[in-house]
Amino acid sequence: SNNDFSNGLCSCCKSLDHFGNFCLACYCPCITSYILSDQMGNEPFINISCFFLGLFAPCVPAIIFNGKIREKYNIKGNLVGDIMVGFCCMPCALLRETMEVKSSGTIRRE
Repeated sequence: SNNDFSNGLCSCCKSLDHFGNFCLACYCPCITSYILSDQMGNEPFINISCFFLGLFAPCVPAIIFNGKIREKYNIKGNLVGDIMVGFCCMPCALLRETMEVKSSGTIRRE
């Protein structure tokens, strides 16, 4: 069975608890991408790659992480949805992905 993300796309806007992280995702998505990559258990080289990818093309890590998290936790969706969310709502997507990994535990390489 397919699940949904445990947090909605705009969950980061519901309380001030996430305000600092939201600002970080808006103004420094490269740092949020690095942190998320590290939380997902990636190798240091991948984490640094995500940092630079987040620096120059911030929507790309959001798209990649959304797909990886959906696949790992059997969450509904598809690549087209990942791309739309990554391009249109990148800061919220990165925060939702970070919250999903925190609530579900780290993703380990298999």
